[in-house]
Amino acid sequence: MIGNSLPSSYTPCKATTEDLRKILDTYCESKATEDIDYLQKLGGEQWLKDNLLANFEKGISSSEVEGRRAQYGANKFKRPTRDPGCCGSLTGKKKEIDEEEKKWQAEDAKHKVEVCRDGVWKEVHYSDLVVGDLVKVTPQLARIHHDAWIIETNGLSVDESEMTGEPQFLKKATLKECVEFNNKAEKEGKTQRIDFASPILLSGSKIISGEGKAIVLLVGEESQYGKISPLLIMPN
Repeated sequence: MIGNSLPSSYTPCKATTEDLRKILDTYCESKATEDIDYLQKLGGEQWLKDNLLANFEKGISSSEVEGRRAQYGANKFKRPTRDPGCCGSLTGKKKEIDEEEKKWQAEDAKHKVEVCRDGVWKEVHYSDLVVGDLVKVTPQLARIHHDAWIIETNGLSVDESEMTGEPQFLKKATLKECVEFNNKAEKEGKTQRIDFASPILLSGSKIISGEGKAIVLLVGEESQYGKISPLLIMPN
């Protein structure tokens, strides 16, 4: 259970899961720039350093990983529900489920991400990520498996349609860049959410172009994708 059995050598971060959830909820409920206002009220990127002990250059220490996993949860997701009408007979149903399981595992194993720990970048399976990790964000990622806060970017554009229903690609940038970009947009009379940029990256999103670095905010069942994955129906 999250928050239980923390290693004795681990010093918990100040930020609670509820604090992190508030950041994501504010973004998801934002109609224009409410998320930016909230992040500025928190204290901007300094909040990540003070409350998640995030290191923007070296990442977290490998010795912290298990403690953070115990505090915030593992980056694991419930499988989508299998369509009960997929097969006729019990034998046929079991065979197809077994084949689907092998296919899913093979595809899932491909989902790797670059993370920096102890100042060294390495590639790991997404399930190894923990809250506070420093990660690279690139179009090579088939899907984002963590909610995150962008701290460095170069022309980053994402597709959030599966998560929010928004069909247009959205601009992602650092908080400072977002403030400048959004102020310009407001002066031009723009008012819709798609006209503004945000540093918040939703799990379940797909990177369309550009690249960047981010600090992981929520993982697994606590993440945005984790909240909806049990509701998804696996197709035939």
